[in-house]
Amino acid sequence: MSKRKIMRNVIILSIVSFAISVGFGMIFPLLPFLLLYFEGKLNYYPETLGKIPEASGIAFEFSFIASAFMLTRATFARYFW
Repeated sequence: MSKRKIMRNVIILSIVSFAISVGFGMIFPLLPFLLLYFEGKLNYYPETLGKIPEASGIAFEFSFIASAFMLTRATFARYFW
């Protein structure tokens, strides 16, 4: 491949990687509230919640989901090369 095509591929890959990272970054702050809602513990706006007694359990679920995703992504990424 020519040097120009390699640079084009690197730029495209960088832009796509940036877009995916921004997408995950926008979702992660909302995910704990979504988990609270699915469990039926979020019946009103988060601004009025104050301290959530079940927050440690939700934080564990959130970190487990993110870790499982990253592990799955790392495991199966090599098969698509």
